[in-house]
Amino acid sequence: MLKEFFCEGDVVLMPSRTEGFGLIGLEALSAGLPLLVSKNSGFGEALSKVPFGASCIVDSEDSKVWAEAIKEVWRKERMIRLMEARVLRTSYGEKYSWSTQCKALVIKMISIVNDSSFHQERKRNREPSVSSNTQATKKMKSSHSQDTHLSDLREPTNVIERIRQLYKICEDRLLPVPWCEEFSFKLNEIFTRLRIVGKDKTRGEMKNEIFNMTAVFKPHEECEKPRTVFIEGDPGMGKTTYCQKLAYDWATTQENWDESFPIIVLLLLLRCHDIKSDIWEAIKEQLLPDEMDEVSKANFHKFIRENQSKVLLVLDGLDEADQSKQELFVRLAQSKQLSNCLVLFTSRHESGKEVRCLCDTLWEIAGFAKKDAERFIRKYFGKGKHLAEKLLTEIQSSSDLRKLISNPLNTALLCILCEDFREDFPTSKAKLYIEITQCVLRRYQRKRGSLNPCESEDLIQVYEEDLLCLGKLALTSLLKGEPYIEGSAVTGGNTRALTKLGFLSLQAGGSRRKPCLRYGFLHKSFQEFFAGFYLASKVVAGDTDLDIDVTDARFLRELRHVFLFMGGIIVSKSEESAIHLLRAITKHANSLSLVTSCGGFKEVKRRVESACSFIRECAEYKESLQPMLLREFGSHFETVPSSLKKSRYLNLILENLSGNTSLTNLNLSNFVISDSGAESLSKSLSDNSAISNLNLSLNGIGHDGAKFLSLGLRANTTLTILNLRGNNIGDSGAALLAGAISGNRTLTNLNLGFNEIFDSGATSLSEVLLDNSALTDLNLSVNNIGNTGADSLSEALKQNTTLTNLDLGDNRINDSGVVALIEALSVNMSLTLNLSGITFNSHVPLHAQSRLSFTRYQENDGCADRDDEDEIFDDDSDSGSDIYSSRNESGSGESLSSGDTSSINDEVPNSEDERFINDADDEVSGEDSGSDASQSCDSSSGSDTCSNDYASSSNNNSYSDDEEDEVY
Repeated sequence: MLKEFFCEGDVVLMPSRTEGFGLIGLEALSAGLPLLVSKNSGFGEALSKVPFGASCIVDSEDSKVWAEAIKEVWRKERMIRLMEARVLRTSYGEKYSWSTQCKALVIKMISIVNDSSFHQERKRNREPSVSSNTQATKKMKSSHSQDTHLSDLREPTNVIERIRQLYKICEDRLLPVPWCEEFSFKLNEIFTRLRIVGKDKTRGEMKNEIFNMTAVFKPHEECEKPRTVFIEGDPGMGKTTYCQKLAYDWATTQENWDESFPIIVLLLLLRCHDIKSDIWEAIKEQLLPDEMDEVSKANFHKFIRENQSKVLLVLDGLDEADQSKQELFVRLAQSKQLSNCLVLFTSRHESGKEVRCLCDTLWEIAGFAKKDAERFIRKYFGKGKHLAEKLLTEIQSSSDLRKLISNPLNTALLCILCEDFREDFPTSKAKLYIEITQCVLRRYQRKRGSLNPCESEDLIQVYEEDLLCLGKLALTSLLKGEPYIEGSAVTGGNTRALTKLGFLSLQAGGSRRKPCLRYGFLHKSFQEFFAGFYLASKVVAGDTDLDIDVTDARFLRELRHVFLFMGGIIVSKSEESAIHLLRAITKHANSLSLVTSCGGFKEVKRRVESACSFIRECAEYKESLQPMLLREFGSHFETVPSSLKKSRYLNLILENLSGNTSLTNLNLSNFVISDSGAESLSKSLSDNSAISNLNLSLNGIGHDGAKFLSLGLRANTTLTILNLRGNNIGDSGAALLAGAISGNRTLTNLNLGFNEIFDSGATSLSEVLLDNSALTDLNLSVNNIGNTGADSLSEALKQNTTLTNLDLGDNRINDSGVVALIEALSVNMSLTLNLSGITFNSHVPLHAQSRLSFTRYQENDGCADRDDEDEIFDDDSDSGSDIYSSRNESGSGESLSSGDTSSINDEVPNSEDERFINDADDEVSGEDSGSDASQSCDSSSGSDTCSNDYASSSNNNSYSDDEEDEVY
């Protein structure tokens, strides 16, 4: 009936509060009808806060006012009225969302229905039949309590309620540092918002950030309805706390959950390191009541299978799982098991790669924003506001501390140290864990009765034997991929380190059939710290019998944090040992750089980045060490492999090559180092005494980069070949380089091809040629040099006696410019000129023909065009000494004898260079010049001998085959 009225109505009135919260008005709004609402109603108050809502509110009880409002609605065309109503409905929907309440209502309805059927079934089962005898009735009554308990667990909804109760009890409290039980907090009181950022699965790039922790299932471009979600993050970022909060909220209120979060009736939180068999066994071991019989378990499993779309599996700590169980997680992600269940994985970055790529959505917990960290600190100290202010003041004045507090675990540890009445705070991760270890040992001292231990006493040294024992066990368990130490490993002197000091917690391990004791670390970070402490102590002591070699590949992946802890601890004990370790890493990277496989390149990149991370960790512990370690690192580097193109440490490496004496050929082609990389490299060029061949082609270097390089060239005395082809140097950059070359007496080969150089830049370079007595090869091809620039160069070439090869191919030079250049050839008898790609009508004198290379030649007397370069020379010329010019990638065009094919490099040119060349040919000549513009051929010797126009001559390119493979 209501629907029929709505279809016929023009406007709906709701003049009073008699309809509760305005149910009729809300239904009319949902139907898209115009309505008028009293301001005194609850619905009217709601509409007043919505855009366009005020037009629907009548602030009067006078019937005349209402009549006028109704007439105002009728005056509008019906379609206009309906369109305005739709706009209002949209605004209302954006302001007030009922999805959360609706979800709660649906869950409650399902629960009521299930409970109703369960109670009816129980009632039928408990009513004795008419034919039952008295003895049977007595027996049933005597076992009534036990039967009722078991039947409760046979009903899945009751099992779900038991799981809720488990979460309410076990996940209710948060212990930031488990050894300090006095620092235990209610989860909802201490929990602080974590930054959760979306990531691209292919490139791993950060995307949008969500501000509601339950928005992880929201749809996105790649998946409209995500089923599997992967959340990763660094150690201590809050992955486990996130899972704990999610489970606790599901068991309690579910308030403020994002509307995109699926409606679920069951959340199963499982710790991956405790999964020893299949998923069903894990559910039984971790969540189900001990007294649950097999029938009840079967019923519960059936319930899960039949309601998969409403079941969420939360698998926390994929990085801590037994490696033999990885297939189980892969099957869940692939939908081969529980194919409709919702699944949420958490893991560190270095683990779970097979699962990560299979998940629908990838997120990263990025820890605390600055305001969130401050909020956590204030919550932590509660009424101790003076301590909170003390710590916040220290953080505000220290950039190192500000870096640390992005990690929630580090923030909690700083709070512990502040409460321990420390005057200074650690500024590196290694320092932080060392101080926390001291803090725990002080508490242990006090418990033993040493109430006032000497604050200056190094307790790590006092308990070194115990800590080394703990570290060895920590390393052993990490090498096994286990987050705990088996109780069987505890023998004799190990007991105190494992059970008394307070770094481990006692856990029940094994299965229910074969229970055993084991010791779990408070957090995996502590396990890694003690393993690093153990290795650092052995390295400093000069012990070569290590459990794992310092160059082991596992230090690049699963043991990466152990390596960083080890570096920080080593430098705190011995600077000499830190330098020795850095040399070992660099030497190993150099040996691996000879590997030409893709996997080998990746390994080299990881090695180099590992060394840079080591330097950074050492510098955080002792800042004055950084320059020395960087110089040490740069001085032993033998190559810069192409795998480092996108490394965040590339500029750091380039900046510290000044003391290197083994790197002579530095090939950075297509590394895209840009101006910032040129600045870093310039600092090394000023002092480096080894690099003679530098390839910087295709690097996005502009005016600023040219400025930095010119500063390095002024001081450099060893560089002979510089290739800057395919950058954006321009006229201003060319002028800066010209100024540097004028005072340089070692540079012989300069390639500035394809650099947007015009006449002004050519003029600047010509001025240098008047005085420079070192430069022999200059490549200015594929630029925008015109006749003015050609004239300037011509005048300089008449006086210059050292330049032997000049490449001006594919520029904007025409007849007058060519005439000027040919005139220079008449004066300068040692110069070879390349004008390939330039069309002109000028006659080439006989004496210049052997020293000039070009694409097309046309006689002034009207003879037909001769496109074949073999025909441009007179028949009486000496074909045995014919010269042609070859542009090369390492320097300028070099004159090669047509009979000398041994010096022509067969390498394939860079594909980007080819594109540049083709574009330039089309732009300069305005027509398709065919193969003539890209090749010079000579068949006079009886065989076709061709040189690619942009191939490198062996004389100018001294890179090894391996290095060339890396570039191309």
